[in-house]
Amino acid sequence: MTFDLLNTKDTGLVGAVGEIIAWQHLWENGIIGFSFGQGRPWFTNKLVEQQLTFHYSGLKKKQLNYLNNLKEHGPRRWDFIGTRPREHGKRNRTVYLIEVKVRRQGKSRHDLRGTLKGKIPQDLEMAKSLGFSPLLLVVDMLDNWKFEVTSREL
Repeated sequence: MTFDLLNTKDTGLVGAVGEIIAWQHLWENGIIGFSFGQGRPWFTNKLVEQQLTFHYSGLKKKQLNYLNNLKEHGPRRWDFIGTRPREHGKRNRTVYLIEVKVRRQGKSRHDLRGTLKGKIPQDLEMAKSLGFSPLLLVVDMLDNWKFEVTSREL
């Protein structure tokens, strides 16, 4: 069986590969990404093997309520929640909410305009007001299994 990621209609598969590349990009840039919401099982397994879990201690009550509300109601809005290892579990740490988008050559992504309006409606402004640092990682799939990752704060 041959998989053609550049032309497949299975966007779930494309997204999963993109999230793996994005997770590695975060790791290499000093951020531990933890699956948030549904997530993919291999992220959880890799983190469990390394005995890494996201510590919610140190977050403010409003931040915890926001995250719990996202998990309980509506669609999953963020792919990862992350922090830097030296700050993990500490108060006043930077907590990243991370959205991953994948672009394939010759295909356009309409939800990458602006600051993802419509994809993460008012959540973006709410997250910022609560002290989270929202990040957008765009994984561009190039030919021959090459990927380019760009990131920006939203």
